[in-house]
Amino acid sequence: MKKIIFTIAVIFAGITIADAQTFKKGTNAINIGIGFTNTLYAGSGYSQTVPPISTSYEYGVTDQIGVGGFMGYCILQWKSIYYFNNVYYPYGNTYSYFVIGLRGNYHFLSNNKFDIYGGMMLAYNIVSSYDYYCDGPGIYDPYSIVTESGPRISVYAGGRYYFLNNIGVFLELGWGWTVFNTGIAVKFQKN
Repeated sequence: MKKIIFTIAVIFAGITIADAQTFKKGTNAINIGIGFTNTLYAGSGYSQTVPPISTSYEYGVTDQIGVGGFMGYCILQWKSIYYFNNVYYPYGNTYSYFVIGLRGNYHFLSNNKFDIYGGMMLAYNIVSSYDYYCDGPGIYDPYSIVTESGPRISVYAGGRYYFLNNIGVFLELGWGWTVFNTGIAVKFQKN
């Protein structure tokens, strides 16, 4: 009889633990990540000199809905040379992107380890462009242009896995910042 009661107690304890939510009303979640395959500029020949890095904050308004903010930054660069009168002249372009936005997430599944969500972000993309070319040996003529700044909308689906109570990893797939964003997830909850 004691074995049966113990087994039932263990089963109920397991169900209670499995039902605990990682995201609920009052949760504060922070993601710090790095992105791959950015969607900010798709020009050929550009390379990432600073990959898309970001941080986001989310507050649990309800057990399923979270709102918060986002900041991201990356630099893309294109370099080339041209040949004229037996001399090679470098020229190129650098774009820097600073994105700041508001996010809203809907949490589909949340248990003691996993938090699966989908969301949307309304952001403002601040773009600065720096072009340069060489008029002659050692004579650079740089100039700066601000272009393409404006609002952006992003959609994404993501998840967090907490390997400790408050520390884990996250992964987001989407469009508008990067196709693939991953990094460290930290949460703080009121008990």
